[in-house]
Amino acid sequence: MNAVATLGPIAVSVDASHWHDYETGVFNGCDYDGNLDVDHAVVAVGYGTDENHGDYWLIRNSWGTRYGENGYIRLKRDHNETQCGTDNSTADGVACSGYSSNATVCGQCAVLFDSAYPINVRVIN
Repeated sequence: MNAVATLGPIAVSVDASHWHDYETGVFNGCDYDGNLDVDHAVVAVGYGTDENHGDYWLIRNSWGTRYGENGYIRLKRDHNETQCGTDNSTADGVACSGYSSNATVCGQCAVLFDSAYPINVRVIN
């Protein structure tokens, strides 16, 4: 949350396997019964609170503006972010050859597992 607020958009890896039918609202539909597969990169651009559905992460997806809420999905955000599961196929996402084939991942759809942002970047005219 601090990185999004102070640095701007953050690249995050997620399990988007249940996102295809998302249209609107705060998504809370990832499977934590050992079926997580972190294999999709998106951008966390913000966060907020929905009166009816609670706190969320605002995520910009790469599937075009016809997807979700004009190209965005709102993922449920818990304050303690203790909802965790196991990604048993890490080679689909971030793992390289020789690394563990499973990893503990946390947050809705594993949004807190792997993130990146640029440092020491400047605009060249």
